[in-house]
Amino acid sequence: MQKELRFPKGFYWGSATSAHQVEGNNTKSDWWDWEQLPGKIKNGEKSGSACDSYSRFEEDFKIAKSLKQNAHRFSIEWSRIEPKQGKFDNKEIRHYKKVLESLLDKKITPFVTLHHFTNPLWFSRQGGWANKRSVDHFESFVGKITQELDPYVKYWITINEPCVGTFWEYIEGKYPPGKHNPLLALTALRHKILAHGKAYRKIHSVSAHNPHVGFAKQVVIFSPANHKSLLDRKLANIFDFIFNEAYLKAMDVGIVSFPFSLNKRYEYLRGAWDFIGINYYQRVLIDAKMVWKDFIMRNITIKGKERFEVEGAQFYPPGIYDAMIRLKKYNKPVYITENGLPTNNEEDRIKFLKDNLKNLHKAISQGVDIRGYFYWSLIDNFEWFLGFEPKFGLVSVDLKTQKRALKKSAYAYKKICQTNSVQT
Repeated sequence: MQKELRFPKGFYWGSATSAHQVEGNNTKSDWWDWEQLPGKIKNGEKSGSACDSYSRFEEDFKIAKSLKQNAHRFSIEWSRIEPKQGKFDNKEIRHYKKVLESLLDKKITPFVTLHHFTNPLWFSRQGGWANKRSVDHFESFVGKITQELDPYVKYWITINEPCVGTFWEYIEGKYPPGKHNPLLALTALRHKILAHGKAYRKIHSVSAHNPHVGFAKQVVIFSPANHKSLLDRKLANIFDFIFNEAYLKAMDVGIVSFPFSLNKRYEYLRGAWDFIGINYYQRVLIDAKMVWKDFIMRNITIKGKERFEVEGAQFYPPGIYDAMIRLKKYNKPVYITENGLPTNNEEDRIKFLKDNLKNLHKAISQGVDIRGYFYWSLIDNFEWFLGFEPKFGLVSVDLKTQKRALKKSAYAYKKICQTNSVQT
C-alpha cells in the first residue's frame, strides 16, 4: 500500500536551468570560445543556439507554470551584462528584467544565480579565478546587477558549485581555462570563497528589499570502497573535508581552512549566508589503491541497492539524507538547488525523483529546515563538455525545430508539485 509523504506548507517546487546551457548564441563568454577548439566537447558539438531560451523563455515558463511549479532557478549571464570590463549593457539588463517579470506574472518565485561556470572573455583573459582581482571584478558585477534587479529578486545565489567548477577548470582541464595545476585550483577556489562573501555583503548593502542570499554548493558523499580499510576511511574523510566541509566552515565561522589558506580569518565571510543551497547527485567510493595510482579520485562500480549507474557515476538517492543531516548543525534554511538524473529511461527518472524526495522528507521529519526542491533540469540542454547527449530534462527539446515535449516524468513531478506530497 502506498504511503503519502506531505511536505511543509509553502514549500517551493521548481526546476532549474543555467544561462549558457539553454540561452544560446553568446559569443562574449569564455565557454563559447572554448567550444570552438577541437576536441573540447563530446562528439564535436557546440552550444550554438542551445535551446534558444533567450528568446523562448516565455514558452518555457508557461510550461513550468502548467506543471504547477511555484519557483524557478535560472542564471544571469555575466558576459552579456558586462561584455567589456566596467562597461554594462543596458539592453541585456532590460532583457533579464523581462525574464523576471515573466516569472513574477506567473506567480513563480525566481531564484537567481549570478555565476554558473561561465565568465566574460575579458575576465578569463586576465587569469580568471586564479587572478586575485577576480574577487573585486565579481563584486563590481554583483553590485550593478543588484542595483538593477533588486525590486524583482528575493532569492540570490552567488556562485554555483565552486568546488566542481574549479576541479574541472584547474585539475581535469575540461572547462576553460583547461589547466592541470593543483596550486592554481587551490588559489581559484579560495578566490571563489572570498567572492561569495564579498557578494553577500554587497547584495545586502545595495538591496532595499531584505534579500535572502546563499550559494549552490554541490555536496558529494564520499564513502570508503572497503569499510574495513582504515586508509579508505581516512581518505574518504579527507576528500569530504576538502570538497564539502571546508567551504561550509568558511561561511559559518569565517575561516578559510588549509589547503585553501593557512586557516586565515575573514570577518566578512562569517555568517555570509541566509540559506544553504545544495546540489546533490551522487556518491563517490574511495579506493586507496586507485587514488594513489591515478592521483585523483575515481568512481568504482559496485552492485548495490537503490542506486543508478551512469557512466560509472553513482547517482545515489539515499545520500541526500546524509547530505541534509550534516547541515542541521548550521541552523539555516536549506534549498535543494539541483537534483536530477541523466537518462532516457523515464521510469528510472521517476524512481530517482521519488527516492530522493522520500529521503528529503525523512530529513525534514528529523528537524532539517528544508524549504524547497529544484529538479535539474526543466529542459534537456547543453551539458558542458558532454554536449547535448545527457538528458536531464523533464521536457525534451528538438534542437532542429526547438519544439518542446513533456516527458512522463514531467507529469509525475506535476502531481508532486500540485499535491505538495510524494507517494512512496
